[in-house]
Amino acid sequence: MARGLSKPPARARRAGGGAKSDDNRDLRAMIMAATEELLHEKRLEELTVLDVIERAGVSRASFYIYFESKYAPLAALAEEVTDKLYNVYWSEYLSGDESPTLEVYARHWRQTLEFWAEHRAVLVAAAA
Repeated sequence: MARGLSKPPARARRAGGGAKSDDNRDLRAMIMAATEELLHEKRLEELTVLDVIERAGVSRASFYIYFESKYAPLAALAEEVTDKLYNVYWSEYLSGDESPTLEVYARHWRQTLEFWAEHRAVLVAAAA
């Protein structure tokens, strides 16, 4: 599953099953994780909101509280991926806080390629 991104999907808790604010954050994360999982299985054009809500175990109403279409969780995932690429792998180097050696530069590119490979489905769908 996606390292460091949205939590993997699990069945949504029913009423009385925990703090409401935690449930809200969990629902959004579950929808995003389900979307990423499904993008590994099918193209965005083939994906439906029904696919996402079934995989995430949430209601259609819950989906539409957080996202207006099947494209919105993809946009949120793409933003998470690009933010993490910058913040984790490149910010120190680009700000000059890290030595600009060839070894450091090569390490950053290796990490970037590994991360892109892990989230390829999201990045390909977002670029389409």
